[in-house]
Amino acid sequence: MSKITYAWINPEKTILLCTYPEPGWSWADLSVAFKQQQNLIEGVGHPVYVVVDVHKSNWMPSGGSLLSMMRNFKFTRHPNQKDTIIASARGFLVNVVSSLMRLRNESLRDFHLVSTLDEAYALIDRLEDFRTRRVG
Repeated sequence: MSKITYAWINPEKTILLCTYPEPGWSWADLSVAFKQQQNLIEGVGHPVYVVVDVHKSNWMPSGGSLLSMMRNFKFTRHPNQKDTIIASARGFLVNVVSSLMRLRNESLRDFHLVSTLDEAYALIDRLEDFRTRRVG
């Protein structure tokens, strides 16, 4: 079982919370977690926001580097995955993700960094309002 956990936040299953544990998770845990995330999103058959809570976590898993991950780790975003919101990121993680977002990396186009889970859920409300007005 993965040390990284998932839980649906609402009964409609439109927001999936991913919680990273205290330091000690590994690349293997991350790989298992991404597969689990894909399966959960696939199982509901509609668009899903992913909120990632890292307030207790280290920014990197044990046993490797960011470069080794980029070379060896393949992650394809599920077609029904909407924005990913990272809550409580700090330090180097914020710098890395912010830099990649500025470079307009396609895989990070819908990533957002916020300070708290409450801010993450408020952002989802604003994104939904914006998308509803834009379509409607």
